[in-house]
Amino acid sequence: MASLLKLETGKPVGPSVYEAVSRALPNWTEDTPRVILEHGQIPQPATETEPHEAEPAPTSEDLTERIDRFVEATQRLVMEEKRLAKMREEVYREGEELRAIFGETSITVHREAG
Repeated sequence: MASLLKLETGKPVGPSVYEAVSRALPNWTEDTPRVILEHGQIPQPATETEPHEAEPAPTSEDLTERIDRFVEATQRLVMEEKRLAKMREEVYREGEELRAIFGETSITVHREAG
């Protein structure tokens, strides 16, 4: 970044900076800086064949809709997290009760096939 600032302000930079910048510019090659320093032609900037059209800014209605959807999704997520937390508490409590009944032996859960 410091090298780019130096280049933009006309301060000396190393050849690798010139070469890197020239690779990024349209119509330039790694040799372009040397050609320019030897009083050669400066390449003309590339022109776009079609003007670039910026996307229209969202309307306030669009933004309000997006915010509403975001808030609704967040509320659903919070409710689901609360539901899962309650389930975790129930499972933990059931496990504690079973450990109290059976002692410290391992408890295996069996599922019926099908």
